[in-house]
Amino acid sequence: MLQATALTLDTTLSRKVISPFFLLQYADDTLVFSSAEGHTLRALYLTLQLFQNVSGLTVNAAKSSFVPCNLSFEACNLLMQLFHFQHADFPLQYLGLPLTVTRPTRDCFQPLLDIIEKKLAGWKGRLLSRSGRLVLVSSVLSSIPSYAMSSFLLPTWLVDAIDKVRKRFLWGTNTSGRQKIHLITWNRICLPKSHGGLGLLDFKLHNRALLLRWVWKLYTCRQSLWFALASNLFSARRGCKSPALWVSGGSFFWRDLRSLFPLFQLSTRVTVQSGVDTSFWYDNWGGKPLSFLFKGVERPPKSGMCLKDGLQDALVLLPLPRQLETHSILAMAPTVLSPGRIDALRWRWSPDGRFSVATTYKCLSTAGKLGSPLNWIWSLKAPPSLKLFLYLLSNDRLLTRQQLSKRGIMSQGGCALCDSDLLEDSLHLFFECPFSAQLRLRLHTLYNTPAVVPSHSTKEAVLFFFKGNNLNDFQLTLLATSLYALWLERNNRTFRSSTRAVPTLLEWIMAEARSYFFFLLIRTGAVFFYFTFLS
Repeated sequence: MLQATALTLDTTLSRKVISPFFLLQYADDTLVFSSAEGHTLRALYLTLQLFQNVSGLTVNAAKSSFVPCNLSFEACNLLMQLFHFQHADFPLQYLGLPLTVTRPTRDCFQPLLDIIEKKLAGWKGRLLSRSGRLVLVSSVLSSIPSYAMSSFLLPTWLVDAIDKVRKRFLWGTNTSGRQKIHLITWNRICLPKSHGGLGLLDFKLHNRALLLRWVWKLYTCRQSLWFALASNLFSARRGCKSPALWVSGGSFFWRDLRSLFPLFQLSTRVTVQSGVDTSFWYDNWGGKPLSFLFKGVERPPKSGMCLKDGLQDALVLLPLPRQLETHSILAMAPTVLSPGRIDALRWRWSPDGRFSVATTYKCLSTAGKLGSPLNWIWSLKAPPSLKLFLYLLSNDRLLTRQQLSKRGIMSQGGCALCDSDLLEDSLHLFFECPFSAQLRLRLHTLYNTPAVVPSHSTKEAVLFFFKGNNLNDFQLTLLATSLYALWLERNNRTFRSSTRAVPTLLEWIMAEARSYFFFLLIRTGAVFFYFTFLS
């Protein structure tokens, strides 16, 4: 990157040059920042020549380029003659990310969408089960944007476009390529499993959790290159060293980080030592930042002072509303400071007090959201497809005739299992239908599983079925398999005109449950024996 104006270039190294250029290296990529002054460019040219002579390595001119900033056409031609590099302009790709001096445009992020679409092109979604697609969305599609999200606050249109791709692949398409019905809202799917979701990443929250690491390093890694660069560019040169007081203008990346400062301050707690490194007004040293108590109120005239100075004049500086809460915060301030010691910062959402993207995302994704008692589903000894089926059943989202009627796809009809005119909803199909009751009674006779289920709602019936009785793992696997078998039987009768009697269905259930249970025992290192006796 070259700045200023270069009129003449020669290859004579000037002795006046002390630090001619600055460079960053990652693997085999080298990024050099230099001014376009003649002596600086001569130093860079001769440095490259010395490196080639000593190491025997040569610079690949075909893969190297220079990016001028505010240079004339003549100066660019001279640079090309001297270095034989290609001429490039912003924006450009560096280490897989767009490098630009302005906010990235749609064209800059298009390669990210292309990578995701390319992944999908190699997957045969219609040949995969819904649980298989869920695994691919969770482990592959959701991880591709993480690198970009750790460096940019992704625009809303890009997040929506990626989510659209994830939704389309998760729910699948029919043979004509049309999108299938979305059974659960996307916001709910992105909740953690402990709160009734499927644990897919919410990109907007994950993006903020990743970017908060940059703010954490500003406060805690003051010997790093990142802190030196940011402080030189944005520090207000005040007595207080807190980044909370740095300027709010600057590049688009810095403005995006500044927008996360209020969230960061609520997520941290300062252990005060000297009081010099902490902002009296913005940082959280007393349970809640003072700036949050007085939102919409004019800030005090000396809000840029450090905590040490602010505590001396606190009563004068804060003749504002909410005095009781203000005095309670001031009462938590240390009465004796320790000059010369650095104020320490603690992350409130991690047990060890250190910043963690995982704990931060978990806190953001569960804030203000009530949990749903569905954790038992994911602890079952059952295949993933069976667990996902139980999740949809517990939320009453299976496409029964009632659900299809609600969506205007078909008129209401009777139950396919008992051939009655009763409305086919999940409660009737799995718990009130005579056919399912007969199957449940057979299981009760053989394995002592519950035979009678209270029929208040589908969710309560499923919860009682699995949690209302003291059952072992194999019994729970049998129950899950029996519900899934009823759903398969209903679909076979509805779409294939194929029927199976209760004894045949019971044999299939026991075979499926045993095969999976034995497979699970083998995978976990257990041993079982199979004996054959000859008569």
